[in-house]
Amino acid sequence: MSEENIAIERNLVYKDTGFEKLTADVYRPIKGDQLPAVILVHGGAYQSGSKDMYREWGPILAKYGFVTVSINYRLTTAENASWPGVQEDIKSAVDWLVDKANKWGIDPMRLGVIGDSAGAHLGSLLAFETASKASFKIQAFVGIYGIYDLTVKVTERQEMMFRRLIGKSLQEAPEEYKKASPIDHVGKAAAMPTFVAEFLLVWGDADRVASPQQSENFAQRLKEAGISVETIILPGQGHFWFNLTPGLEGGSLADFPNKEIAPRIVRFLRGKLCKPKISDISEAHIQRLTHLQRSEKVGLKR
Repeated sequence: MSEENIAIERNLVYKDTGFEKLTADVYRPIKGDQLPAVILVHGGAYQSGSKDMYREWGPILAKYGFVTVSINYRLTTAENASWPGVQEDIKSAVDWLVDKANKWGIDPMRLGVIGDSAGAHLGSLLAFETASKASFKIQAFVGIYGIYDLTVKVTERQEMMFRRLIGKSLQEAPEEYKKASPIDHVGKAAAMPTFVAEFLLVWGDADRVASPQQSENFAQRLKEAGISVETIILPGQGHFWFNLTPGLEGGSLADFPNKEIAPRIVRFLRGKLCKPKISDISEAHIQRLTHLQRSEKVGLKR
């Protein structure tokens, strides 16, 4: 699909918080129906960054047939914590996208999320917290050097980052930190018949900003819970390489490792979101129902 077949709309308002109007950039195929959609959630330690960081990813994903939405969300400051409002912003963006489904030719049962760093934290929470929704389904999540557990021992920088996000320290609000940790949602989600998300986690083993252990532990927890997860570990890679961060080198899709990782991410999304038939209930639940049906048939024959 060429650039001429893509529509780009910038700075569309998806929510008014009362303090600011939150905006999104939309990249979409001009033609098509029942298209999958991907939501892009930027990083920036919850206190910086913008939807513009994904300005190269948007057109590429649209060329592959995805309606792609890169969003802004409320940022935290030293005076004002953004939690839990920031997570409500992400959910509002999905509701807004579903509301546009007919206009943009979207199949709301074929949604994916890509998030990097803090965006991976917020995006993975979205996949867990919306599992029970009947009108849309997040089928795929891609997390790039994410934060998935706010309760583990962290650096002084991260401690301050989390304190600004939550508004309190871990010692002051341990339950709120657990609630904000995606890793703490895995077990509950895995037990839900309607949880269908599959995961791709990518990180560098030399990351000093978001510890590789965050991704390692999250991947292990997902595997233990029976949730589908794929991993890509990049030897010698650190942070800040996935998208365009103002003032920093790299981050372009033409740069390493993006030029090798991007095609793998697209293949993952196409494999999960572009299947001829998708389900709104989990494979584990289908197996339970199949077993129940067989048992019922055996009982009827007796």
